[in-house]
Amino acid sequence: MRFITSLFVLSIASSVKAGCECGFRDEKGMLWMDGLVLPSDKLGDINNNNDIFLNDYVHSRGHGNYTYSVQPGNVYTENGDLVLKVAPPVGTTIGSAQASSRRKDLFYGTYRSEILMPPQEGSCVGFFHYYNDTEEVDIEYIGQNKDMLYFSSKRTNPQDFSTDIDYLNAVMKTPVANVYRDYRFDWTKDKVDFFVDDKLYYSATSSVPSTPARFMLMNWGNGDKNWSDLPKENIYAKVRNVRVFFNSTHPYIISNYDKVCTAAREAGKTDTVCSIASFSKTEKYGFEENVIRRFAVTGKLDTAAPSGTTSSAPSSLWGRESSTSRTLWSIVLVVFVLIQSL
Repeated sequence: MRFITSLFVLSIASSVKAGCECGFRDEKGMLWMDGLVLPSDKLGDINNNNDIFLNDYVHSRGHGNYTYSVQPGNVYTENGDLVLKVAPPVGTTIGSAQASSRRKDLFYGTYRSEILMPPQEGSCVGFFHYYNDTEEVDIEYIGQNKDMLYFSSKRTNPQDFSTDIDYLNAVMKTPVANVYRDYRFDWTKDKVDFFVDDKLYYSATSSVPSTPARFMLMNWGNGDKNWSDLPKENIYAKVRNVRVFFNSTHPYIISNYDKVCTAAREAGKTDTVCSIASFSKTEKYGFEENVIRRFAVTGKLDTAAPSGTTSSAPSSLWGRESSTSRTLWSIVLVVFVLIQSL
């Protein structure tokens, strides 16, 4: 019960998107149950956000000469972009940047992001689905090779990392740096297809991940001459949006997806499946707008979940929970029940 009430009390009244109760259909005809569309200019406060969080940790130097420190202060919004900054080293550490989805139930689906890669050498920019070092899907821009993208699918035995990555170093014939391009990977059970601006560049058919996780955006460096190289000035990657349409593995989402889809069809709705190709890139579809969550809370179609608190802490499904927010959920649930009984 506590989990369900958390979805209720943390809602904020927002514009309601009609349809999509039965999911999202991509250009290949694949149907995905859920969606997450995050235009950077609609994110709001990225330091206290229902859909993403900013990572904070120090990573070992790996094959480079420097550790890198992922710092929340290196991620910010500016001119409609989510900016990820890498700074020159201070001592033996390079300041880097990472933002990740709160939801970690993202499974098979189509993952897309419009990104401006930096023109300077000295960092690596990545758009990932990442479980841990044994399972991930990557699109990476290697700063010391301005015409190259690294596409990889990884599923490994942690005891042997030598033969477990299906990858391509793709030499691009059109500029990659300093221009917005739409980076995409379509992940299914048997393969991962990699696209740039809707052009297929590579299909990975081995070492395909099989575990749900988060999406991540990174800009980092460790001084590795064969990878990121060394930043000599501030280096900025700019993300215009992230759009993910996916199957969830969370029992709560799966159960309520079936309920809202059935209810919409029984009501005679004709817009229950949305086309991804025509779905807006500029309108947010996240925690507050999610049609499955709204129906689970209200029991009604095309109805925003009622507001009742200014709390912005998301539910456990969206990745964080505190004792304070649990107390608020209980209080607002009682108010909601009393109102319903009037």
